[in-house]
Amino acid sequence: MKAKILFTFILLIASLCAAIDFSFVDMENYGSGVTRIVTGFKGSGNYDVVSGSNYVEVTIDNENASRVNISYEGGNIVRSIEQKNNRLRIAISPAYRLEKMVLEEPLRLVLDIIVAKPNRQQKLDIADFYTSCGKLNSADKIYGELNNDYPSDGEILYKWALLLEQRGSNRAKGIVTKIPKNSAYYSAGQDLLARLNGQKIPATPPPEKPSTPEKIMQKEEPRPIEPTQPIQEPPATEEIIKMPMPETLIANPPMPEGSQKSSLPSEQEETKESFLDQNPLLIVFIVLLVLLLCIIFIFLHGSKKKFKPSATLLSEIKATNTNLDTDTLCRMVSKLLENGWTNRQIAKELKLPEEEVERLVKLCHQGNYD
Repeated sequence: MKAKILFTFILLIASLCAAIDFSFVDMENYGSGVTRIVTGFKGSGNYDVVSGSNYVEVTIDNENASRVNISYEGGNIVRSIEQKNNRLRIAISPAYRLEKMVLEEPLRLVLDIIVAKPNRQQKLDIADFYTSCGKLNSADKIYGELNNDYPSDGEILYKWALLLEQRGSNRAKGIVTKIPKNSAYYSAGQDLLARLNGQKIPATPPPEKPSTPEKIMQKEEPRPIEPTQPIQEPPATEEIIKMPMPETLIANPPMPEGSQKSSLPSEQEETKESFLDQNPLLIVFIVLLVLLLCIIFIFLHGSKKKFKPSATLLSEIKATNTNLDTDTLCRMVSKLLENGWTNRQIAKELKLPEEEVERLVKLCHQGNYD
């Protein structure tokens, strides 16, 4: 009996120390400029990410890795995703750049594969992706680059103004006034300008892009079908139609009243009670095992470091150095922008006028403080 208890205890400890393994692989395309791949892990262990000229590999420390379900979505960036034992290989077509992010509880690795030399549409897709992820500063930079290449593009100006409105920047008014009158985005831009001036006007949806001539040519109106022969109703028959029996009834057929099934629960309860009465040591073992698991849980969760929030870190920097130079302020503003702060919030926290924050944002873009 003691040997069985010890063997069970060893199996439970081994299950707690299970090696790392893949749990899922999800892929999603964001237009033609960005592809996001999320890899989930289970168990504990290490993994490594290696990137080459046309591939990215994720390797885990488990030679006996199980086969994972890969959700692959075709696109022009990622050609394929394959698993070879403990390696996950992602084949990539064009020149790319890789951005990584790790999420915990449960452990997930997020890989953002972005086109390295994007065209106009791909840059717009990347800017939209950054906006949806909260990376407003990065999206602002891309719209600035697009505006330099296409200064009179109404779509670029309108989306840029929407981003600046979300950030609370007063540059939005100047950007939206540059939308040409002959642009399809002019009307939506005027509504946006009215909202920026304090008028309560609902947001106008941007115009939809016209479909291509090929798709228009493929669309044909359905032709009415002319019956060549009159439709005759089937003659009435006296045959009985056999309906398929529901699966629930097949799996669990109804039992007649007074059958032996009603007596099964009481017999099972009596069997459990007699088993526990005959093995009192098992109850003690279960209680000790529960206490051990609670101690391990408290130890694991109590050893995690508690990171200070950015606001506390910012107050400490301000307390140690009240006269900050422009370079330090630019780095602080850049970090706060990456965390999703608006210009108004940054100005209030640093006790600076909003015009000074705007000047620091422009310096961040020129000096590349990311």
